[in-house]
Amino acid sequence: MNGSYPLITGTFKGLEGYSKGYEAAKKVGLEEWDSAKAGLKAAVVGGLKGFAHGLVDFAVIGSFTAIGGLVGGPVGAGLMAIVGGGFYNLLKDALRS
Repeated sequence: MNGSYPLITGTFKGLEGYSKGYEAAKKVGLEEWDSAKAGLKAAVVGGLKGFAHGLVDFAVIGSFTAIGGLVGGPVGAGLMAIVGGGFYNLLKDALRS
């Protein structure tokens, strides 16, 4: 996916942020326009957060892949992308909880 991964994660987190912000504003009784503004603010924050997380993920997994490629050629690159990326995501999830 090359460098598009951070953009994809930012887009999805922005959409998720809009939805959550809009619904939360509706629950507290804001009008339609005010709820939409709250949703847009949440979308910007969520999009930036998603982009930053995607950029870090892309850099870490890309580094694993490059190191694996240097050590084991194409097979090493593939294995490090899958295995290293898997361990990275497990570690990241463990740190979040």
